[in-house]
Amino acid sequence: MSAYCLMLVLLLSCCTMRIHTSDLEKLLEENKLLSHKIEILQKEKEILEKEQERNRNELVWRRGDPSPANVTLDSETAHPRLILSNDLKSVRLGNTTQELPDNPKRFTSDPCILGSKGFSYGMHTWEVEVGDEGDRAVGAMKESVGRKEDFPRRHSPEKGTWAVYLTEESLKSMGERPKKLGVHLSFDCRKLNIYNAETMKRIWTFYIEVDEKIFPFFCIGPGAEMKITDLEL
Repeated sequence: MSAYCLMLVLLLSCCTMRIHTSDLEKLLEENKLLSHKIEILQKEKEILEKEQERNRNELVWRRGDPSPANVTLDSETAHPRLILSNDLKSVRLGNTTQELPDNPKRFTSDPCILGSKGFSYGMHTWEVEVGDEGDRAVGAMKESVGRKEDFPRRHSPEKGTWAVYLTEESLKSMGERPKKLGVHLSFDCRKLNIYNAETMKRIWTFYIEVDEKIFPFFCIGPGAEMKITDLEL
């Protein structure tokens, strides 16, 4: 073989190697992109599965018997600064302290009030217009919780108060400003769900273990006003 032919063969071999190397690099890059896409799809699948599970849970509690509770406010538990409507469905915080008889049931430290009827079995649902002004809380409280203690020491799930507190800080973290809240209490499921009554989106679920009555609970700050409404079925 002449030197010219040998050089031509070597040149062709080098070109072929460059082509193979380029193809390999291209395949590796495509494989990297494919792996990245698979990883994204896997994450999307996990998110979708979690969303489906949440939707299934939503259907479970929404399809349950709503058992509308005819809730009215208990004036004997009302803090002296709270002003109630004649039908005992609305409450707001007044500017002065009223002269009211003290009793073990009455809140004297915090502007709170309970519903007039307690529950110890079954399922019960009530909804409350909470407006968009002032700090306020809606939920439930077990009967034995003290009414004379300071707010931080009493109002917690561990102490027997299950409530959603609407403050500027909590509303920011919540990502929405519900103007109407619903409470769904189920002794059978041992759960208390609090939800946005306008969108039916669940806000919080509390798991309850009690052997005593549970009462609707409301707490009203300056500028706030609440109204218990009829449940729309």
